Amino acid sequence: MRTAVFGFALLLLVSNSPQAEAVDLRQLRMINQQVNLDYQRSQQTGQRYSHSALAKYHLVRQQFPDARMMITHAQHVTPSGFEIEPHTVVTVEADNQVWVMDYELLNIYTAEDRRDLKPVTSIELRDNQVWIHRYAEGWSIQSSEPADSAMQSKLKSTLLETPG
Repeated sequence: MRTAVFGFALLLLVSNSPQAEAVDLRQLRMINQQVNLDYQRSQQTGQRYSHSALAKYHLVRQQFPDARMMITHAQHVTPSGFEIEPHTVVTVEADNQVWVMDYELLNIYTAEDRRDLKPVTSIELRDNQVWIHRYAEGWSIQSSEPADSAMQSKLKSTLLETPG
């Protein structure tokens, strides 16, 4: 029964998904580069990565308010298959691609280009609802479910709050 409910929720999410907004990839690159350079100069390295992901999320949301965006927790995988440090990246759907805005690189890359990242979970704010996505192999979403009310409240305030 629970599988049927998740399947139905996923079907609703996909069927009600708005078409991806046209996104200027040059602008995404500029946002990624500027935020990465600003945060690389930061003295507070413990907060650098999560705060740069939120800064990118807010800037992209300001530029492209209807774009499909997620904050994705991914595992970094070495060429030999070892999983090392986790990453938090911003992913943006544009031009039938998932674009990855990474904290350590100045450019943006397609999900295919970033085979060294194995996505685990993502959060997405869509239609005033926070969704949590879990991934199968690669960048395909395996399941989606709405966040519980406590998580919903916390994530909404974080995702909607404009940094200041």
